Amino acid sequence: DCLQKNRFNSSLSKTYQEDGRTWSILYGDGSNAQGLLGKDYFAFGPTMKDSLVIPNITFGMARKLSGFKDDPVDGIVGLAFASIAVDGVTPPLIAAINQSIMKLPLFTVWLDRR
Repeated sequence: DCLQKNRFNSSLSKTYQEDGRTWSILYGDGSNAQGLLGKDYFAFGPTMKDSLVIPNITFGMARKLSGFKDDPVDGIVGLAFASIAVDGVTPPLIAAINQSIMKLPLFTVWLDRR
C-alpha cells in the first residue's frame, strides 16, 4: 500500500526502540490501518534545527492500510486527545506539553492555498 510514499525506516535510526505491540484503527469513513508501535524522537518542522522535537515518543508504523493509497499524503499525525488515542498512546503534542517542551498547551496550523 505504501510503496510510493515516504516511509520511516527504523533500521536507519540510532535511537529507535521496538515497542513489541501492534495497533489497529477503524476511521469514520470506513477506512482502516494497522501496524506496529515503536519509540523514537519525533519532530514537527522542516529540519531538526527548526522543529519542535519530542524525545522518546511512541508512534504507530502502518503495515496495512485501506483508503490511503491514492491520497497525496504520506501519513497521519495523531492530534487526538489522549482519552481517544489508539492503545493509550500519548499523542505527540500532549507528550510535548507533559514534558514541558511547549510553554503553553497551544499550537496553530497554517495552510497555504494550492
